[in-house]
Amino acid sequence: MPLPFHIFLANGGPFPERSLIIFIAAGVILVTLILASIFLPLLAKSEKGNTEELKEEMERSAMIRSVDAAISTIRELMNDENHAVAVSVITSYSQI
Repeated sequence: MPLPFHIFLANGGPFPERSLIIFIAAGVILVTLILASIFLPLLAKSEKGNTEELKEEMERSAMIRSVDAAISTIRELMNDENHAVAVSVITSYSQI
Protein backbone atom coordinates (compact mmCIF):
# COMPACT_ATOMS: atom_id res chain seq x y z
CA MET A 1 0.00 0.00 0.00
CA PRO A 2 1.63 3.30 -1.09
CA LEU A 3 1.82 6.19 1.34
CA PRO A 4 -0.58 9.05 0.60
CA PHE A 5 2.30 11.53 0.23
CA HIS A 6 3.89 9.83 -2.74
CA ILE A 7 2.83 11.07 -6.15
CA PHE A 8 3.06 8.76 -9.11
CA LEU A 9 2.59 9.26 -12.81
CA ALA A 10 -0.17 7.58 -14.78
CA ASN A 11 2.23 4.80 -15.84
CA GLY A 12 3.08 4.05 -12.17
CA GLY A 13 6.54 5.62 -12.26
CA PRO A 14 7.74 8.09 -9.62
CA PHE A 15 7.13 11.81 -10.11
CA PRO A 16 10.29 13.27 -11.69
CA GLU A 17 12.31 15.77 -9.63
CA ARG A 18 9.84 15.61 -6.73
CA SER A 19 12.57 16.25 -4.17
CA LEU A 20 13.83 19.27 -6.10
CA ILE A 21 10.34 20.78 -6.28
CA ILE A 22 9.84 20.31 -2.52
CA PHE A 23 13.27 21.85 -1.82
CA ILE A 24 12.57 24.90 -4.01
CA ALA A 25 9.11 25.42 -2.44
CA ALA A 26 10.54 25.21 1.08
CA GLY A 27 13.32 27.64 0.11
CA VAL A 28 10.86 30.16 -1.29
CA ILE A 29 8.74 29.97 1.88
CA LEU A 30 11.76 30.43 4.15
CA VAL A 31 13.19 33.33 2.14
CA THR A 32 9.82 35.06 2.08
CA LEU A 33 9.40 34.73 5.85
CA ILE A 34 12.93 35.97 6.55
CA LEU A 35 12.65 38.96 4.21
CA ALA A 36 9.25 39.90 5.63
CA SER A 37 10.53 39.74 9.22
CA ILE A 38 13.45 42.02 8.29
CA PHE A 39 11.82 44.60 6.02
CA LEU A 40 8.31 45.01 7.45
CA PRO A 41 9.49 46.49 10.77
CA LEU A 42 11.77 48.88 8.87
CA LEU A 43 8.89 50.04 6.68
CA ALA A 44 6.56 50.40 9.66
CA LYS A 45 9.04 52.58 11.56
CA SER A 46 9.67 54.94 8.67
CA GLU A 47 5.99 55.82 8.30
CA LYS A 48 5.13 56.15 11.99
CA GLY A 49 5.55 59.94 12.03
CA ASN A 50 3.30 60.34 9.02
CA THR A 51 0.72 58.08 10.65
CA GLU A 52 0.49 60.28 13.75
CA GLU A 53 0.07 63.42 11.65
CA LEU A 54 -2.55 61.70 9.49
CA LYS A 55 -4.44 60.55 12.58
CA GLU A 56 -4.50 64.07 14.02
CA GLU A 57 -5.68 65.50 10.69
CA MET A 58 -8.45 62.92 10.47
CA GLU A 59 -9.57 63.74 14.03
CA ARG A 60 -9.66 67.48 13.24
CA SER A 61 -11.63 66.82 10.08
CA ALA A 62 -14.11 64.62 11.92
CA MET A 63 -14.57 67.24 14.63
CA ILE A 64 -15.23 69.97 12.03
CA ARG A 65 -17.76 67.79 10.19
CA SER A 66 -19.51 66.94 13.47
CA VAL A 67 -19.76 70.60 14.52
CA ASP A 68 -21.03 71.60 11.06
CA ALA A 69 -23.68 68.88 11.18
CA ALA A 70 -24.75 69.96 14.67
CA ILE A 71 -25.01 73.62 13.65
CA SER A 72 -27.03 72.71 10.54
CA THR A 73 -29.43 70.61 12.61
CA ILE A 74 -29.85 73.35 15.21
CA ARG A 75 -30.61 75.89 12.47
CA GLU A 76 -33.23 73.57 10.97
CA LEU A 77 -34.93 73.11 14.35
CA MET A 78 -34.70 76.77 15.38
CA ASN A 79 -38.01 78.56 15.95
CA ASP A 80 -39.27 81.61 17.86
CA GLU A 81 -39.42 79.75 21.19
CA ASN A 82 -35.84 78.45 21.16
CA HIS A 83 -34.13 81.15 19.08
CA ALA A 84 -32.04 82.60 21.92
CA VAL A 85 -30.83 79.23 23.13
CA ALA A 86 -30.12 78.02 19.60
CA VAL A 87 -28.02 81.09 18.84
CA SER A 88 -26.13 80.56 22.09
CA VAL A 89 -25.39 76.92 21.24
CA ILE A 90 -24.38 77.79 17.67
CA THR A 91 -22.03 80.47 19.01
CA SER A 92 -20.38 78.05 21.43
CA TYR A 93 -20.04 75.39 18.69
CA SER A 94 -18.55 77.95 16.30
CA GLN A 95 -15.72 78.61 18.75
CA ILE A 96 -14.56 74.98 18.72
